[in-house]
Amino acid sequence: MRRPISITASVEYLFAASVTVVDAEARKRGWQIRRCAIINCPIWPYRMGKNPHNPRKEAEEAFQLSPDPLDRLTARGVQGSSLALKGQGLEASEILKEVRDEMVHGDYFYALAGVEMPYGVAQVMAGHMAAGVRWIKEANQRFSAWGNETMPVIGHMILGEIYLQMALGKEKPPFRVILRNLGFVLSSLPVASRKARCHLEEAVRLARDVDSPGYLARSLLDLGLLCQAKKYRDEALTYLEEAHQIAEPLQSPVLSQKIRRALAV
Repeated sequence: MRRPISITASVEYLFAASVTVVDAEARKRGWQIRRCAIINCPIWPYRMGKNPHNPRKEAEEAFQLSPDPLDRLTARGVQGSSLALKGQGLEASEILKEVRDEMVHGDYFYALAGVEMPYGVAQVMAGHMAAGVRWIKEANQRFSAWGNETMPVIGHMILGEIYLQMALGKEKPPFRVILRNLGFVLSSLPVASRKARCHLEEAVRLARDVDSPGYLARSLLDLGLLCQAKKYRDEALTYLEEAHQIAEPLQSPVLSQKIRRALAV
């Protein structure tokens, strides 16, 4: 049975469509300040998942158009986040730390949601695994204390995916990175599967509570992959089928392709 599209997802679609139309009009009329705000809009994660944009290129363009300090910091944060997504952890962590420090100094605490989790991920990708994981856990606690209900979903999902990669063992970090994080690796590797499941199940629970279908589908996919690796085939199929049902109306080809690939195993 096809899952009805949620209100949250509907708003995301409408917002994404509006961004595309308004951005095109702004380009035609030369509304540079408005284009900066459009490029920096909160739909970034959705746009990066759905459309073949070049986030770093567009973030650099937004940075040049930025009319005030917060806009420039936001653009710079997107730039750092895009580098983290591309695996350039060292450069990303340097940019995101600089952006975060300036946001805190300028009392732009509400804008930290765009850089806290990416900064933790960038640290992990730069080879500082223990520090990155610790940062994400502490960021989760900060956002929960501030009453933010969405960021903990993302935090638990990211932590689950970090431990999932350790449990799957498909991509091993360089030996020098293992040596630098030897204590973390030795203590985490034996319990990586359990920690992955714990964080991903919490991400699923929270995503249901706040009606966040994109993060819910992705976390279910991750649980399905974990169960496949542990040979829990029936449980894996349950997770993956629900992920597919939720992701189908979201029109996110990247996520849908990953789910279909997992279902084909």
